[in-house]
This record gives sequence, C-alpha cells and structure tokens, in this order.
Amino acid sequence: MSYDLEKYLLPVWSGDTVYYETGAVLGEGGEITLLYKPEKILGVYDYGLQKTYREGVDYTIDGKKLRRVKGGELPFFAYDELYAKDPPRHQILVQDNCPDRREGWQYFSFGEEDTYTRKQIAVSYTHTECWTGGIPQGKRERFQNLHKKLQNGERVELVFYGDSITKGCNSSGTQMGGNTPPYADPFSVMVKKRLETRYGAEIGYRNVAVGGWNSKQGLDAFEERVLCETADLMVLGFGMNDGGTETEIYRARIEEMLLRFREKNPNGEAVLLAPMLPNVESNWLRNQPLFAKTLYGLEKKYPFVGVADMTAMHKALLASGKRYRDMTGNNVNHPNDFLARVYAQVILQTLLG
Repeated sequence: MSYDLEKYLLPVWSGDTVYYETGAVLGEGGEITLLYKPEKILGVYDYGLQKTYREGVDYTIDGKKLRRVKGGELPFFAYDELYAKDPPRHQILVQDNCPDRREGWQYFSFGEEDTYTRKQIAVSYTHTECWTGGIPQGKRERFQNLHKKLQNGERVELVFYGDSITKGCNSSGTQMGGNTPPYADPFSVMVKKRLETRYGAEIGYRNVAVGGWNSKQGLDAFEERVLCETADLMVLGFGMNDGGTETEIYRARIEEMLLRFREKNPNGEAVLLAPMLPNVESNWLRNQPLFAKTLYGLEKKYPFVGVADMTAMHKALLASGKRYRDMTGNNVNHPNDFLARVYAQVILQTLLG
C-alpha cells in the first residue's frame, strides 16, 4: 500500500468506501471509533501502510468500534506518551472536559515529525451509512476568473499563505512530517495536483506559509511574501495561532490582506480557510472556533472570496465519535495525513462544487 491521491481525495462525506481512516489506540485494550459502521473491512494497516493487521488476532470490530486485542501487534499509546505529570517544553494544559484525564496528569505531550503518527493506524472499509455532518458548500461562482483560465487551458498561478498547517507540517511526505511512509503530500500540493489532472492545465504553485505565524505577522510580511509575484488564486489560512486575538482585529487583518491582494491582482480570487480546531481538551483552544463566522462576513462582502470551512468539518468529525488524537500530527494543533487530506477535500469542494 502507498499514498494514492485519488483515494485520498474521495470526500469523507460521500460514497460507500473509506480509505485509510486513521485512529490512535490508548492502552493495550483500547479502541477507536470509526466514522461509519463497517460493512466490510478492506484492511487495517500501520500509519505508513506497510504492515497489515489481522482481525481476531490484532483487533476486533463491534459496530463502529475497532478494539485492540491484548497481546496482538496493533500499535497503541501508553498513557504517558500522550499526557504528562511534569510540564514539558510546551506547557499545554489538560482541561477538565478530557474524558481520559487522570489526577495529577496536567499536561499534553507534544512532538513533531512522526512522533505521534508512527503509532496511529489506518483502516479501510465499506459501509452503507450516510454522512450526518454538514457538507461543505460549493462556491464555484465565486471563482469565475479561475475557472475561465482553467477551461481555456491557460496557466494558473496559486499561492498558499498562512501558518504551519498551511505550510504542511506533519504531512508524512515532508521533512516536517518525518519524510516517512506513506509519503503523502501536504494538502496544498494535493489541491494543485487535482486541478492539474482535472483540467490538464499548467499550474504555478507557491507555498509561502510560515510555521508559528499569526495574522499580524502574516499582514506585516504580506507584501514581501505574497505580492512579490502575481497570482490568480490565494488560499489564506491563518487562525490557529490567533487564539488570543479578538475577532474584530483578526477580521481587519484578513480583510487588509484581501484588499492588498486584489489591488495587485485585479482578477485574483481568494479562498479564506477557516482553521481546524486545536486540541479540544486543552487550553490551546480559545478564539479559534469564532473565526469562521468572521470569515463568512468577508465572503458576504466580497464576491471574489469563498470560505473553505474546515472549522465546521473538524467539528463534524469530532461529533461523529473520532477523538482528537485520531487525526492529529502533534497532539496539539496540527493535522495528520488523514485530516490534511480532508483540508484538500474541503478546499476543492469550495472551488469546484
């Protein structure tokens, strides 16, 4: 098994097959919850899709639950791999709403590259259930200039700008994700490749996002990083590091970047990427869930803007029974390959309908 763009871009909200849905088992006899009740298991693999596990020997299935068999080979996390008693370098506090909280264990552990993904698993299966969460809205009419160029076979220039999530941190095919199997692309590259294959067009691509940046740093460096070259489409993804930013200040910064982009690129269009949530059981969660509403206000104001609402999609995945640890690359605020590809699915749905 290996990274397959076609399978990775099948929307999680449609169809009857899920490929490589990830999960993280806590404890020797722990379990994960799948998005749907499996009709047929196609395979249970390690995160890198290199090893296959056996039903009845390594795991059992009960409804939507996949449970690890004690003594089997399915990887799992010990409690102290996800939580800490003493403050680590990043002091991310565990909140009272964490169902796995134990007395005296106050902090989430934190790590980059494949620190956490190496112990996650991937499950492929068929199902007959329907998606009950919201479906991202297609907003093709807001990107008429982009589609006209694509349909005419003209070269299109894309620019992605934002924080470490937009950069692609923890995507397995990057140095930031450990450069390890299954070697998946960051979501920005998935979007580029999908547009190339769908339209047969030449796609120019820049990703000038910077890890750790918030909207202020993004605005301060906007001219030198984004406006140094022209672009037909800008995907703007700030918010995760703006937890302490008031929504009106956040809105003003994003709007200023939009207006400056449009002044430089009179026919340019923009996707505003509402961020995934930080760990919902941690004190990193602050104002991030509020930014989507702010971005929708800008969408209403400017016809060349469309919101790709990853906030709503992440909430829907969590509401389905998935745990944060099932879909994270660093245990705090980055997606793993599964959630990164959902980012690509949501952006493509926004652009293409």
